[in-house]
Amino acid sequence: MSFGSALEDLFRKADWEVEEKDYFDRHETDLYPLLSRIRDGEAEVVGGSITSSASLAAFLSQSREIGLESLIILDGLDWIDDWYDLTGETSDYVLEQVPQWVTAESLEFKEEFQQEYELTPGASTAGLGYDYAVFFIRMAQAALDKYGELNSETLYEFGQQELSAGNFTFTEGIMMEEYKYTADSVPDPVVGEGFFIFPVVQYFQGEGSIIWPERWQEAELALPEN
Repeated sequence: MSFGSALEDLFRKADWEVEEKDYFDRHETDLYPLLSRIRDGEAEVVGGSITSSASLAAFLSQSREIGLESLIILDGLDWIDDWYDLTGETSDYVLEQVPQWVTAESLEFKEEFQQEYELTPGASTAGLGYDYAVFFIRMAQAALDKYGELNSETLYEFGQQELSAGNFTFTEGIMMEEYKYTADSVPDPVVGEGFFIFPVVQYFQGEGSIIWPERWQEAELALPEN
């Protein structure tokens, strides 16, 4: 629901007209009524988040079945391991903003992880997890250096006085150039190029290509064929 509300705000700020906002049960698979309304309203873009594999597959297959021509933003598509087995070509053209292995450091980490554990790491779970673990270690060391002891009180004080004020940032990460917080961004990090940012990818045949930002771009945005 929060993702839908955020999209609505962003579209309105960009002077787009929001035709409809709706929610459905997490395991709902009969989405014909909703999709038919969207089709009949001729919405150019449909965006939302689905975390159930059955609902996700139903949404995409039924949208294609009824001839929905909207560009689809589907947050959470790649959270499901076998999403392409479930969706097939109905996931073509779908957009998602999701962490990717794009920096040289992250690609080296991914290769070493695969060699060590014989597993393919996820950019979110492994990449961001690694960054935030090291970030915390560096912050804890800085708090210890400043206060002479490390406990919940000194960590809290350091977070308030240094981290949240933007005085302490982390630039040793493999996924982002800089992890930074300010009084205006807390509890979120500063978002944007050079800071915390997820690339936008578009899927075809089960593979995602980055279409934004430009410095990581692998393909141009493609619109659904009418």
